Amino acid sequence: MSNVNKFKVGDVVKCVDSGTTLKLTVGKEYALLAVSSSGSVKVENDIGDGTYYYSYRFELSDSDETSQPPKFKE
Repeated sequence: MSNVNKFKVGDVVKCVDSGTTLKLTVGKEYALLAVSSSGSVKVENDIGDGTYYYSYRFELSDSDETSQPPKFKE
């Protein structure tokens, strides 16, 4: 039960297990469009479809550049 809702909408996640589908790329980052009450997550896959996948296929991304603009020193 600890895996349920470990992500939230808007999180950037990295695919770690594409399974048998050819619609996800291991190592690619995806933005979460929705999270179901069972913990499945919806992302726009490689062919442009918004589809739910098991959350174990993803981990939270280490990079922030896809969700926040770069910070520059003046």
